[in-house]
Amino acid sequence: MALGLMTSASYAQVTKGAVLIGGGLNFSSTTSSYEFDGKEVENVETKYTDLGLTPKVGYLLTDNIAVGVMVDFSNSKITSTFENSEIESTANGIAAGPFVRYYTALGIFGEAGVGLGSMTTNGGGEDEKDLKSSLFGWNVGLGYAAFLNDHISVEPMIGYGSNSWTTDVDGKDSVEKNAGINFGVSLGIYLQ
Repeated sequence: MALGLMTSASYAQVTKGAVLIGGGLNFSSTTSSYEFDGKEVENVETKYTDLGLTPKVGYLLTDNIAVGVMVDFSNSKITSTFENSEIESTANGIAAGPFVRYYTALGIFGEAGVGLGSMTTNGGGEDEKDLKSSLFGWNVGLGYAAFLNDHISVEPMIGYGSNSWTTDVDGKDSVEKNAGINFGVSLGIYLQ
């Protein structure tokens, strides 16, 4: 009976016509691979530690399907190793795109999204120029909408995502790709 009450309480807020306004923090740590001018570059390892802020707005088309748009602001610490030398740098990025979310009656949801944007990476040294890159990413994940009251929920989520950056280096494309698990928690506000 208690499970039934919890189920109906958590599901009551995600009904058709509701507007979702949310935002959260996420964290990921990934390793990248490189291509330059269409060829894979070996002996380079880059680790990214990302912290991101992701506001989003959605609309519930039905009692269990929401669609919307999200923006991802990220700050990354980058450690690159090449031929026994290590370079540390930072990057800031912004990407925006659509997402879709499916809720179950237990408050568990699945979410998928894609984003396009740009990223600026500092050169790793005083004389190095900042690099500007175009960005494409996608993410899928599972979360739980834990409602604090009729309209506000805390939503922990675990996901898997991939990003690729394309940078023009002397007229040739340098492509960096990474993928990995990410963790996040967001606050959701559901308005009827």
